Amino acid sequence: MLRKDAPNARRPKPALLGLVLLGLVGCSGQQTAEVTGKVTVGDKPATSGKITFVHNDGRTAVALIGLDGTYRAEGVPVGTLKVGIEGFRPPSIAAKTNPKVKGIGKMKDPNDPNAPAGPVLDPTTFTSGPTISRRYSDPKGSGLTAEVKDGTQNKIDFPLKAGGL
Repeated sequence: MLRKDAPNARRPKPALLGLVLLGLVGCSGQQTAEVTGKVTVGDKPATSGKITFVHNDGRTAVALIGLDGTYRAEGVPVGTLKVGIEGFRPPSIAAKTNPKVKGIGKMKDPNDPNAPAGPVLDPTTFTSGPTISRRYSDPKGSGLTAEVKDGTQNKIDFPLKAGGL
């Protein structure tokens, strides 16, 4: 064991530590970018769902598809990516379709055990729009790819074929 007051005590050099830390940060700093675009099925925008970008090293980024078919994904790995697109039809708020439902938009009153857990959703009422085939849901088997570049505006649309599972 070296004594602190020994003249030949080995102490890390600040410059050497800085280089080691810089090297570690440089190796772990993966490039990412923002990607925007539109998902259509046939000629109609997909009205809901999610899009998943997968890099060959396993990194992923996911974004929701809006009612107009557009998406915006942040933190998407740069490079050639496999893409999966999964559709879902979220239930609409019951107040829009059934005004007789009580408790719409109200949160549960903690002092009332019979109060609705609100907002009340009607699971039988779904948004309308084209259905995204399940064949596009798995990034590994969908056949969809995206080339994402660093430092540029990445606008990537996905025109999907209608029909089929």
